Amino acid sequence: MNVFGLEIGAHSIKIAQIEKQWRGHSVKKLLYAPLAAGIGGPLASMGFDPGEDAVAVIYPQNLLSCRALELPFADRKRIEEVLPFELESLTVFDAGQLVCGFSDSPAPDGKTRVLAVMTPKEELAKFLGGLAEAGIDPDYVIPLPFALAESTGHVSASGGGTALVDAGMEFTTIVIMESGKPVFVHTAEPAADAAVAREDDKDGRKEFAKTVACSVYLAAEAARRKAVTQKVAGALVCGEPGADAKFVQWLGEDLGMPSGRVNLPDSAATAQVEGLKAGSSAGPVFAGALGAALLAVKGGGMKEINLRKNEFRKKRGFTGGRRHVLVAMALAGVLAVSMLAAYIAEGISLSAKYDGLKGQVRAEFQKAMPEVTNIVSEISQLKGALDAMEKQAGALGSAVGERDPFLERFYGITSSAPEGARLDLDEFVYEWGHISLTGRTESFDKVEAFRKNIEKLGWVRKAVVDSVKAAIAPGTVEFRMTIETAR
Repeated sequence: MNVFGLEIGAHSIKIAQIEKQWRGHSVKKLLYAPLAAGIGGPLASMGFDPGEDAVAVIYPQNLLSCRALELPFADRKRIEEVLPFELESLTVFDAGQLVCGFSDSPAPDGKTRVLAVMTPKEELAKFLGGLAEAGIDPDYVIPLPFALAESTGHVSASGGGTALVDAGMEFTTIVIMESGKPVFVHTAEPAADAAVAREDDKDGRKEFAKTVACSVYLAAEAARRKAVTQKVAGALVCGEPGADAKFVQWLGEDLGMPSGRVNLPDSAATAQVEGLKAGSSAGPVFAGALGAALLAVKGGGMKEINLRKNEFRKKRGFTGGRRHVLVAMALAGVLAVSMLAAYIAEGISLSAKYDGLKGQVRAEFQKAMPEVTNIVSEISQLKGALDAMEKQAGALGSAVGERDPFLERFYGITSSAPEGARLDLDEFVYEWGHISLTGRTESFDKVEAFRKNIEKLGWVRKAVVDSVKAAIAPGTVEFRMTIETAR
């Protein structure tokens, strides 16, 4: 499996490809391309497989608002629950209109220092909609400050905090790090012009370095006043200007403190880099994309920082392709056996034999599914697991009755999709007497046609569309349907 970190700028895109391995990970490839090339093409050139790989895209800083808070407790779940209401008083938005993420670090007296980021749900919906039009459905949406913090390897300057400086053409983002954690964010619009990108304009680049240095001073003073760090003792440069050694030198001179640039982690030292001119330093250029991919691969704290949560959570389609259908059949088949056993348990007294069977069914589920990495070569394994459970279910004797018709019903439903329609099932819940479906298709008419086709199946008593609404992706509707079965 590969994870692709993606940073989309005003003029370019940066992609970092990390291969997730059994123990650890390996950075395979870094690609820099003009935005005019689109997103799908560069991803495809890196071997991106939407059925197997994951995408971690950076959420741009100009769509975020950041706040440094201190809370009187340390429980992360509680922080997540109260954070929207803490931020509500600091913005013009209601708590229900915001999507929030945070990073936390210990503070004195048992308190917790929290760096919170927030964005209006409307802005996040537009962002995801734009990606959908480009053919991208990201697994993770990572706020820029957290991606930059991850790319540094959590280094800290000696004797104080570190300022991560992402100097861009449109705006500059400064992330203050303290003890390896991001604790403060400042965003500035330096009024940069095309001179920044011109290597022959030394005066223009020096002036830009001074402008950025002023922004770092402001951020350091604000962080000190917020008591999240005593002082800033060094700076690390990210972004495209960080590839310019002279810019980094001038910034350090203007700041009067040690300055350097973000370097690629050791695991990325041998990565194949495409799109950068000879002699350019890849470290600062790919800091954001690489940090987002590293966060997704490591997984720690993703629940707190990933903006794809609640109603924006990515839905896994079961019928989007042959692989997904087979996995869905395996999962739903295991569920069917478990539900059947639970139903029988309601009508008969539990015996030692049944208790043993229940444990075996659960063991089969745990044994079969985590091992599925390549569905093409694992079909026999999944089929064997289901066959084994059917044989074990036979131990119940006459109480089971006839063989459960799950597979017949599953095939009946998936074959009822209207001709030429794109149908994705996110949930397929098979229970005694009824089936619940949640999914997506192109239009309201397709949902109704799907319902009518299902009602034509001989074992269906009634099919009812419980809800249908327009989805985030253009030309897509989401629906929920309940099917009553004739026993």
